[in-house]
Amino acid sequence: MNDDEQVLVLFHALDRLPGPRHLERPDGFDYALSKSRATQLTCRLNEDIGQP
Repeated sequence: MNDDEQVLVLFHALDRLPGPRHLERPDGFDYALSKSRATQLTCRLNEDIGQP
């Protein structure tokens, strides 16, 4: 079996595993907290290196 075939076998095996009810974000993902942290990071970067 070549590498491409092995990759396909792996992907098919992963497709059969139980997973989260949604694939957009992991279980337990806190959108509000993540958005807040991203906003804080954006503000800090703008302060440190300036806005484009």
